[in-house]
Amino acid sequence: MTTIHTSKSTPLAGVSRDSTSQIKTKHHVQREQTAEFVKAEIFDILAWKNPTRSAFLFGCFIIGVYLTEYYSWFYLGSYTLTLIIGFNLIVVVVTHLCSKTTHDKLANNPYRQILEDRENRTFVNKKSVLHYVSMLVDILEMMLLALIDIVCVKDNKSSVKWLIISLISLLMSSFVSGTVIFTWAIVVAFVSLPIYSRNQALINARIQQLGGIVNARL
Repeated sequence: MTTIHTSKSTPLAGVSRDSTSQIKTKHHVQREQTAEFVKAEIFDILAWKNPTRSAFLFGCFIIGVYLTEYYSWFYLGSYTLTLIIGFNLIVVVVTHLCSKTTHDKLANNPYRQILEDRENRTFVNKKSVLHYVSMLVDILEMMLLALIDIVCVKDNKSSVKWLIISLISLLMSSFVSGTVIFTWAIVVAFVSLPIYSRNQALINARIQQLGGIVNARL
């Protein structure tokens, strides 16, 4: 009985292992595709491939950093909602008053078309939401894996590099506010790549020259 049971379970175990391996491979490929997509998008933004989008995001980041220093997200959300509701309420009331004064009857709600179309319109595309949620999960997973590699010292040079960056950030945060640090980080990110692209040959030559001087002194 034991022999028969073993001969039947072995092929199933092999199929299960193959299936698990295929799932892992597919997940790995999907994660790599997400990484390449994110890198390309970030490069396009920082290289100002689309100046309008880059300028908009740059402005949003800077404004967001300074707003969140003085106001909470809850306050900003409530303030925005109050402005929108108040403005629309004024528009509706004024429209009704003007119509009643001019034509002696109430006019239709100026947002009537939106209110009528809301039942037949799909405001949230479920496929798009699932796609971006899946992409977000892949990005978070990649960040977690990279953090594990750094913390567990998978590569000595990489861990030393991030140790130095972390130490510099720690020292800077003792003397400079987080707002200033984030502002300069955003400015450097959006400015350094275009400058490097325009002066690539000169910058590479200076880096090689500096590297030669350092190696000579060592």
